[in-house]
Parts: sequence; structure tokens; C-alpha cells
Amino acid sequence: MVRKFLILPVFFFIASCFPLQAVHAACRDYSTFIKSGGYGIADSFGNVVDGCNLDTAYIPASVVKIVTALSALRILGPAYRFTTEFYLDDKQILYIKGYGDPLLLSEDVRRIVTQLKTQQVGHIKGIFIDNSVYALDGVPPGSSNSSNAYDAPVAATSVNFNSLPVRVDSRRRVFSSEPQTPWLPFMKEVGKGRKPGIHRVNICVGGCRPQTAAARYTSELFLALFKEVGILVSGETGVRSVPTTAQCIFIYKNPRTLEELVKNMLYYSSNFIANQLFLACGAKRFGYPATWEKSATAIQQVLHEALGGDMSDAAAVVDGAGLSRQNRMSVRSMLKILKVFTPHKLLLRKYRGVLAKTGTLQGVYNYAGYFPDGHPYVIFLNQPENNRASILDRLKTGHLEEGLFSQGQWINKANYN
Repeated sequence: MVRKFLILPVFFFIASCFPLQAVHAACRDYSTFIKSGGYGIADSFGNVVDGCNLDTAYIPASVVKIVTALSALRILGPAYRFTTEFYLDDKQILYIKGYGDPLLLSEDVRRIVTQLKTQQVGHIKGIFIDNSVYALDGVPPGSSNSSNAYDAPVAATSVNFNSLPVRVDSRRRVFSSEPQTPWLPFMKEVGKGRKPGIHRVNICVGGCRPQTAAARYTSELFLALFKEVGILVSGETGVRSVPTTAQCIFIYKNPRTLEELVKNMLYYSSNFIANQLFLACGAKRFGYPATWEKSATAIQQVLHEALGGDMSDAAAVVDGAGLSRQNRMSVRSMLKILKVFTPHKLLLRKYRGVLAKTGTLQGVYNYAGYFPDGHPYVIFLNQPENNRASILDRLKTGHLEEGLFSQGQWINKANYN
């Protein structure tokens, strides 16, 4: 009997050491690829079954868009659709009031203009944009103020992702680079001095007041398309709140549902759509005007619901796109988010044989997604070397060939740190 009681404590001591040894082995196995980073794989129940440096907080970059997608689907709902309102006052001045629609394109503006013409709108004596549902200071967190389209600022009322399609010919003349968008005076300004070719330039190239620049772009596009359908436009354009005496003559409801917007955002990794959704979440939870602070709080609430108190307190999301280096997420936290996001996993695009969301900044190379059997994985690298593809291929091969989950192996690793 004495021997039996001695053997049991020794057995449990040895068993308790296995998870820690497994983690160290995992880190060593990937030491060629991981200098500052970690990875993790979970089973269908959300239990971590393999990984390295699971609880270190890393910069997630665009992997944060999965958090933004989950938050939008929970707060706004998959069927939610953005709206834009149109008002006329007694002087026939048109007011356009946006609510952050991230996908108001030239095609949509054409539909709106056609609808207004059928409502006997014949002469507009001024166009003003109402951006009062946003109260933002400057550009989105993490923006580098470049001319690139991915750095375009957000606005309550905006068109074409707040970026201008420009073509410069060999004689340095500037045209629109897409048939659905007419030439606008704004294009001449942003195209000046550019090399011949096709360019997509954000409205704040060289710095600007984003809401004012977005209002200008929107007004110029509506003005050009009104002229195409024979609606006379005269008078001023600018930024002004809708007067209480103005009459709402049309509400445009974007035909694309939130689920479609989320799929576009994840597929193209659109920073613009992500931040517009981020701001919409904050406004829905805490009311207009939308602010970065309200939205960060709303997303933190979703993280708390998905992760629980202690784990959500260690996560930080300050923008919807993942451009900010102040965002933080651990591998374990991201695995739990992926578990909750599983019903929406097909909104992610396929990459290297798996569902994946990439995250890339200078010195940041991340992946998060699902293997073909639905089990989530995360790779966070915050280092100069971009080895994420090599790690992903190795994890995928080992996962599929060894059949670890289907055989019920490695479950004893679920509790390691």
C-alpha cells in the first residue's frame, strides 16, 4: 500500500510537467523562424493544443479586422445597412447627411441622382454636406499621412473610399481612371506632378481637414452626375448642418448588407471600411456623434464578452483597421476570438490552402484563420524577419498529416502558459 501512495504523487508530478515541456519544445522547434513572436492552434472546443509564447501581447496589425468584423456583426447585426439622407430647404439647397457608409460608390451616386430626378428635382441652388454625426480629430490612429489609398481618412459622408481614381497621360494631362466616375476638378489637383500611369490617391495627400476634403469630393461627384442627367446646379458647395426647416426628400439605403461589407473588408483588407465599421459600432452603443474613444470602448466590451475579464483587460484595440501600433493582442486571446468568430469564418479569404487574415506593418508579420477542418490558428511575428509563410506551411502540414485533433492527441497541452 505504501508503494501505491508513493507512486501516485510522482505520476501526477511528471504529468503536470509535460505541458510546460511541450511548450518549450514547441518554441525550440520554431527557433529558426521565431525571434520575437508566437503561434497557437486550438481544437474545435477552443482548447489550445499546440503553441509557443501564447500570452505575450503583440502588435496584431490587420488581424484586428477580425475583431472589428465580430464587433460589427454583434453590435450592428448581419442585416444592417448604412443610410444617407437627402434634404431640400425652401431655397432649393440640397443637404446630404451621411452616417458613415463605407461603400457609397459612383454607381450608388448615379442611382441616387436618378431617383432625385424622378422626384422632379430640377434645379439645385447649392450642395452642402452634413458631417455632424462624426466628431473626429484628424486622421485615423496609425495613419502615416501618405498619399496611398490605404491611408485615406474616414468621414461621415464620403464616396469611393475617399480616394480618387486618376490617370495621367504622357502629356501630364489628368483624367479619371474608371468609366463610372467622371472627371472632377479635385482629380486635377491630386494628379498634378504625378508620373504617367494609373493612380489611386487619397483625398488628404499632403495633409488636409478630412471632413472638409471628403465633403468636397462628394459634392463634386454629385454635381458632375446631376449635370449628366440634366439637373441644373448653381450656387455654393461646402459643409453645413441640415437646417431644421429642410425637408427630407430621400433616404438612400445601401443595398449591401453589413455581412457583405464585412466580407469585402476582410477580403481586400480595407482600412477605410474597417474604420467606418469601427466608428459605427461606437455610435450604435453610445450614440452620435461617433468618436474614436466611444468605438474603442464598444470594441472593448465585445472583447470582454468574448474573452472574459482578465484576458480582455490585456487586449487593446484603438482603431478598426489595425494600423495603430498601440493595438495589442496575445495568441491565446486571438484563438478565443476565432472560436467565437467560427460561424462567420467563410467571410475570410483562402490563402495557401487555409482561411486566413494577414496582418502586416513594418516589422510585423501575422496570420490568423482556420485550417480546412475548421480549427483556428494564429501566428504573430513582431520581428524584422518575415517567416510567417514558412511557419504556416509547417503547421498546416503537421496538423493535417498527423491528424492530431481527430485522434484526440495533445489535449493535455490545453492548459499550458
